[in-house]
Amino acid sequence: MMEFKIVDLNSIDNFETVLDEYFGSEEHKEFQQVPKNHMKDRLAGCLALKIAYSKYKKNIEYKDIVILKNKDGTPFIKDQEQLHCSIAHSIGVGLGVVSDKKIGCDIEIVRPHSKDIVDYVCTKKELSICSAKNELTDLVITRIWVVKEAVLKAIGKGFRYNPKTVKIYSRFKNMYKI
Repeated sequence: MMEFKIVDLNSIDNFETVLDEYFGSEEHKEFQQVPKNHMKDRLAGCLALKIAYSKYKKNIEYKDIVILKNKDGTPFIKDQEQLHCSIAHSIGVGLGVVSDKKIGCDIEIVRPHSKDIVDYVCTKKELSICSAKNELTDLVITRIWVVKEAVLKAIGKGFRYNPKTVKIYSRFKNMYKI
């Protein structure tokens, strides 16, 4: 079983209201350490995971859901370590996923990427495999990035691990053979 939620906080100006409504005092302290320029993204990702978990468990108060991170930075729900969680965020939008199986997720806005990033993330063969006719290169690179980051999160590594170790062998529509 799996549940996910996407949350867009771009129309929210007062993050304290969101913190007060959805997060307990333990989490308030952690959010005080988050730099202001990262607050919206971090909050969106954590809120998305809380909502996904509340759908997964049914009838649980958001403040009773405490999100922690293991030593590798992978999120988990306090007292629910048997479940697998993943959080992603970009430009004020958060994605949270909870499952009884290993899972990873990512969400990114399509934007220009430097040649160094492209060389770090993918091979020319993967660019070819993931490209459709007349697609913008930035879209293709973002697609590869998202697929690889989700896989690396699912195995508990994230981008601390070389993304080229995840190989994309083929693509059919929006499905990938990794």
